[in-house]
Amino acid sequence: MLTDFCKPTLGGVEQHVFSLSKKLCERGHQVAIGTVRQKGMGSIDKYDGVSVYRFDLLSGKLPLVYPNPARKYHLPLRDFQLQLKVENFVKNFKPDIIHCHGWITYSYLPLRSKFDMPVISTLHHYGFLCPKQDMFFESKGLCKQPLTMACYHCSAKIYGLLKSAFMTNLIKIGKKHLSAVDKFIAVSNFVKTIHNEHTRLPKNKITVIPNFYEPEADVDLSCGDLPSDFILYIGQLSPHKGLDLLLTAFKSSGIDLPLVIIGGKHYAYDYGKFNDGQRIIVRENAPRPLVLNALKRCRFVVAPSIWPEPCPTTLFEAMSFGKPVLGSLAGGIPEIVENGKTGFLMDPENTSEFCEYLKLFTTDLKLCEEMGRKGKMRFSKYFAAEKVVADIECFYRSLLVN
Repeated sequence: MLTDFCKPTLGGVEQHVFSLSKKLCERGHQVAIGTVRQKGMGSIDKYDGVSVYRFDLLSGKLPLVYPNPARKYHLPLRDFQLQLKVENFVKNFKPDIIHCHGWITYSYLPLRSKFDMPVISTLHHYGFLCPKQDMFFESKGLCKQPLTMACYHCSAKIYGLLKSAFMTNLIKIGKKHLSAVDKFIAVSNFVKTIHNEHTRLPKNKITVIPNFYEPEADVDLSCGDLPSDFILYIGQLSPHKGLDLLLTAFKSSGIDLPLVIIGGKHYAYDYGKFNDGQRIIVRENAPRPLVLNALKRCRFVVAPSIWPEPCPTTLFEAMSFGKPVLGSLAGGIPEIVENGKTGFLMDPENTSEFCEYLKLFTTDLKLCEEMGRKGKMRFSKYFAAEKVVADIECFYRSLLVN
C-alpha cells in the first residue's frame, strides 16, 4: 500500500487504507504501508500487525510550500527523494501488487517499468482532476470544466493564487501519465463516471468497489452528555456539507426533537448564528466513543451534503446501527441510501422538502424502525468489511492471473 497519509493521522482515506491492510493481514496476506513521514514520527511503526514505513519528501525541505509543517502532503508530481525510498521499499518487500491511494501515485509511476507487478490506484476523491480534491466549484456546485483557469481562483482560498495555478497545472500534466496504472478502483459509480468523462480513461479500466465499515464493539452509552433521542449529523462543520441548510430547515420545521451535531470545526465557518443552546447541541472534535454513543442513541442520521461526496463512511456507520438516513442527492449518497426503503433522498436546498422529511421521521417512529432495519440488512449485504475486502481480494487475484 502507498498512501499520502496513514495512522495516526486521522481521516476517511487514512482509516480506509489502514482498515483494508489490517483485514488483508487477518486473511493471511502480508501487507506493508508506505506513506509520507510527518514531523515527530519515526521511520517505521507497527499497528495491529501492519507495518507502516514513512518516507521524507524532497518538497518538504522547500520553504513556504506547506503552511502547516505538521501536515506535509505529497504534491501532485513525482517527488524524487520519496521515489528513491519507495524503490528500495519495493525491492525489499517484494510485493505482488502495488495499491496506491492519492497523489503518492505520481512517485510510483516512474518505477512502473522496473517492477513487473500490477499497479492499482483507488479513486477515493477527485484529486486527479481537482487541486482541492472535491470538484466543488466556488462552493456552488459540481465543477463541469476541471483543470481550466477557473481552478486558479476556485482553489486560491486554500493555496493562494500562485500556488493554486501551480497545483492545477501539475495535475493537468499528471493526468497524461494515469494510463500507466493498470486498474483503478472507484468508490462509487458517480466517481467512476466523473473520471471517465474527464480523464478519457477506458471504462473497463475503472472498477467500482465501495468503501466499507467494520462495526466496533462495546459502545459506552455513558460517554458524553447526550439526550436519549435526537437527530444526528456527523461531519465537518462547514457549508459544503450542507450544515447551513440543515440548520435552516431544522429551525423552520419547529420540531421538538433535539439536533446533535458532531464534527471538526472548519476554520472559515461560524455556525454560532444558528445555535440556540437548547434544541441544537454541538460537540466539536468529539472522541470516538461519543460518536458511537450518538449513533446508538439517535433516531436518524442526516447527510445533507451539497458537494459530490464520493462514498461517505458515516452512512455505513448509521446503517450498521439500524438507523435510517435522510440524505442528499449529491455524489455517491444515492448509491448507499435506497430512497423510500432505507431512508429518503432529497434536495437539501429545497427547504420545504427538507422540513417535511424531518417532520416525518420525528413523528413516525415505526417508519424509522422499519427503514433502519432494512438499512442494516443492506449494509450487511453490500458494505460490511468481510464483503468488500473479499471483493478487493478477488480483484487482486484477477490482476495476478491476467
